[in-house]
Amino acid sequence: MISFNVRSLTVTLCIAASTLSATKRCAAHDHTEQARGMIPTADSIEIFEKRVKENPNDAGSWLVLGRLQLRLAKEADQFSAYSEAERSFEKVLQLNPESISGKSWRSVALLAMHRFEEAAEQARDAVNQSGRATSAMATLCDALTEMGNLDEAERVLAELKRQNESPPVLVRLARIAALRGNSHSAESNLVRAVEMHVHRGGTPEQLSWYQHRLGAFHLESGNLPQAKHWFEAALHSQHDDVHSVAALASVLARMGDEIEAVQLFEQVVPDHASPPVLSEYGDLLAKMGRSADAEKAWDLAEEIILDEAGRNDSRIAHAREAAVFLSNHDRQLDLAIKLARTDLEGRKDPAAYDTLAWALHQSGNSAAAIPLMQTALQRKDHEASFHFHAGMIYHRLGNRDSATKHLRRCLQINEHFSIRDAAIARKTLEEIT
Repeated sequence: MISFNVRSLTVTLCIAASTLSATKRCAAHDHTEQARGMIPTADSIEIFEKRVKENPNDAGSWLVLGRLQLRLAKEADQFSAYSEAERSFEKVLQLNPESISGKSWRSVALLAMHRFEEAAEQARDAVNQSGRATSAMATLCDALTEMGNLDEAERVLAELKRQNESPPVLVRLARIAALRGNSHSAESNLVRAVEMHVHRGGTPEQLSWYQHRLGAFHLESGNLPQAKHWFEAALHSQHDDVHSVAALASVLARMGDEIEAVQLFEQVVPDHASPPVLSEYGDLLAKMGRSADAEKAWDLAEEIILDEAGRNDSRIAHAREAAVFLSNHDRQLDLAIKLARTDLEGRKDPAAYDTLAWALHQSGNSAAAIPLMQTALQRKDHEASFHFHAGMIYHRLGNRDSATKHLRRCLQINEHFSIRDAAIARKTLEEIT
C-alpha cells in the first residue's frame, strides 16, 4: 500500500491503548487481543464486521472494530482505515452518547486524519466528562500542538506528567521543547524516554519508536553521526521498520554514502513510500546524475498526492506535506497554494506560514510571501529550512543583505538540513557574497 507516513501516530495509539479506564475497556481489550492473537488484523476486522452486521446495536463490538481498523491503518499504512475507524467510533457514540471510550478513540482517529480542531473538541469533551481521561488528554495535547497552541498543550501535558510520567509523556515534552528551540531539554527527555522504556521492559516495537524519535531529533539538528546511531538502534529493535530504513537512507545521503543510501531507499520504494520519502529519494538520484530515475520518483509522489486530493478534495489530510513537495519540485503550483492555504486555516503554526510563503514564492509571487515568512520566523527562528526559504525569497526580490543573512543563518543552524537545498543555499550564498 502506497500512502503517506503514519508512524507519527504510534505514540498516540500506544498511550490511548494503555490508559482507558479499566471498566470501560476490559471487554474490548479482551476481544481485541483475542482476535489479534489468533489471526491477522484484517481477518479480525472481518469477524467484527460480521458481528456488527448481525447486531448493529452492539456498541462493544463497534468499539473493537474501530480499534482494529486503527491498528490496520498503522500496520499497513492504510490511510482509508482511519476513516473507517472514525465511522465505527461514531456508531459507538450514536448508541451511547456518553461513552468516554468512544470519544477518546474517535479523537485518535480524527487526529490521524489531521482533523485537528475536531480531534481537540472530541478529546476535550472526554476529558471534561471524566475528569481523568488520560488517553483523551494525550490526544488533546497532540492536537493542540499540531495547531500551534503550545501554551495550552503544555498545560495539558503538565497534568499528564503529574498523573503518570511515562515515555509517551516524555516524548511529548521533547517535541514541545524542540518547537520552542530548547534542544537540550528535547534531547534529555527523549533519552529518558528510551531509558525508562527499557527499564520498564517495554516492547521492542515501542522502543524502536523512541529510538527513531532520537534519530529524527539529531537529523533535524544536523548531528548526522548521532542520527545514524539512533536510526540503526531503531532498526536493531525492529528490523523491518520501513520508516527507520528510509530515515537512515536520508542520513547516509547527507553523509555522502550515496550508494548505500539508494539501496536503503529501494527497500522502501515504491510499496511503502510517502511523498516526503519519494521526494528525498528523487533528490538523491538527481544529485547522482540519474535525472530520469529522479523524475520517476517525483512522478509517483505526485500521483499519490493527486489521488488523495481527488478522494478528499480540500480536506486532504496531508496538505502540508503535499504542498511542500509540489512547491519544491515546481509541480501543480496552483494546487500547492490551495493546499498550503488549507493547512494554514487548520493549524496556524510557524510551519503553516512558511509552507504558504514558499508556495507563493515558487509560483512567482515572492512579494506576497514576505509577511508570511516574517510571521514564521518571528514564531520559530531556529528552523534551518525557514531561513533557506527566506533567503531565497529575498534573493529573488533583489535584497542581497537579507538574503545573505538568512542563508548564512540557515547553514549555521544545520548545514545538512536538506539533501538538495543545502547545496543550493551554499551555491547561492557564494554567488551573492
